[in-house]
Amino acid sequence: MISNISITQNQFLQMKASSEKKELGQFFTPSEIATFMASLITLDKDKSQSISVLDAGAGAGTLGISALLQLKELGFKKFHLTAYEKDDLVIPLLKENLDTFLKKNEEVSFSYEVINQDFILEKNNQTYDVCCINPPYFKYSVKTSPYAKSMAHLFKGDPNIYALFVAKALSLLAPQGELIFITPRSFTNGLYFKGFRKYLLKNNSLKAIHIFKSRKDAFKESDVLQENVIFKIVKDLQQSNIRVSSSNGVDDLNKSEINDYDSDLLLDSTSSESFIRIPESQEDAEVLSLVESWGNTFDEMGYFISTGPVVEYRSKEFLEPTQTDSLPLINAHNLQDLKVVFDGSHKKDKRFYLIEGASKWLVPNKNYVLIRRISSKDEKKRIGASVYEASNFKQDFVALENHINFIGHKERDMTLEETYGLALILRSNLFDTYFRTISGNTQVNATEIKTLKFCSKEVIEKLGSDWLKGRMTEDQTDEFLKERIKHESRYAV
Repeated sequence: MISNISITQNQFLQMKASSEKKELGQFFTPSEIATFMASLITLDKDKSQSISVLDAGAGAGTLGISALLQLKELGFKKFHLTAYEKDDLVIPLLKENLDTFLKKNEEVSFSYEVINQDFILEKNNQTYDVCCINPPYFKYSVKTSPYAKSMAHLFKGDPNIYALFVAKALSLLAPQGELIFITPRSFTNGLYFKGFRKYLLKNNSLKAIHIFKSRKDAFKESDVLQENVIFKIVKDLQQSNIRVSSSNGVDDLNKSEINDYDSDLLLDSTSSESFIRIPESQEDAEVLSLVESWGNTFDEMGYFISTGPVVEYRSKEFLEPTQTDSLPLINAHNLQDLKVVFDGSHKKDKRFYLIEGASKWLVPNKNYVLIRRISSKDEKKRIGASVYEASNFKQDFVALENHINFIGHKERDMTLEETYGLALILRSNLFDTYFRTISGNTQVNATEIKTLKFCSKEVIEKLGSDWLKGRMTEDQTDEFLKERIKHESRYAV
């Protein structure tokens, strides 16, 4: 039945204009994913009880009906489904599929209610035992959108509509109720979703996570390019171990690698950010555990990370070739492997002219580690770090473009050894794996970097010194770090 629904919903989507689907944030759930999500339901209640099910953003009903079939498999015989769907055009298809479920499952007691309203704006005081949702996906304005005001009592922040769907569904769950949802991974880290993460994990137990390694295979029919995750949350239970599974996409869902991890490894309690770390494999988890054994954070060691001040469209007058007195404008394309290269030969190379008002765009000419702000999961390294050597640029200041983050020390100048050591650590395979467990965004955010664990200054400088003296190659960095991690962990207080 679920496969037939999936076919009809795809036919429905093909008839709709892309602009309409985008406005609604409409991406229907493939049958394979719906079945997998429903399989996570393990509701521990008296089988004679009537079970209330919520499907918010129901579409053609794939997820709601999959949940009903799973509950039936578990031995429940009485259900009531509440399905929210604001798209008038899909309502007839949704009702037809629910009626078909009723006809094919006459041995169970089933009733449903289809609410043709906006789930977020519609008042609802009911509670539900199970909620299985694929919420819409679009951004909204925190200043002008009615969505922000309607959900302000749950958490603060300016995330995406999908976070509001999940938060409201969670607020409507009965004690020990189960929420299963599929969303982009972006909420697991980042500043905008901080309030949402805290609400999600407060007095709730995260039981299971499934991650799709491919950014395009989960919603192939919709051409969605997004790193997606499936979460299972249980209301009002004490947090215990978390089961993590992973697949490349839909086709290998039934061949997923499954591992159980201590919640302390995945839920970061050492900072105020409430990041949710997701290792894709046991090997990733081992790296996460290893690096987390370091006793220092980036921030605690006195380092700072800032974004390059020069925003090209805001500083056009400084990029005009009208003055001879100028500085190279260091951009992302100038970060070539471990070094910053600017010789004026690249077609994107620009110079920043020192005319009146230029100073607010400049930073002191010191040794820095520069990293690209934008990187995706598909890139070989998430953190593209390079060293800016002040001595290579005979000037008092440097112009850094906005697509670069720069790292320095708050109280002193960094030595060349320290600068290269930091860059080598950030570029290492070990740190790449560590960072990928934390970040699901395309941006390398300062907030994330500040919370990362680091080894001591002595180890950083030793690594940089060995590299500068030709005693170390990049390929040898990982073994050096693993050994130092073990050593420092041994003597950690």
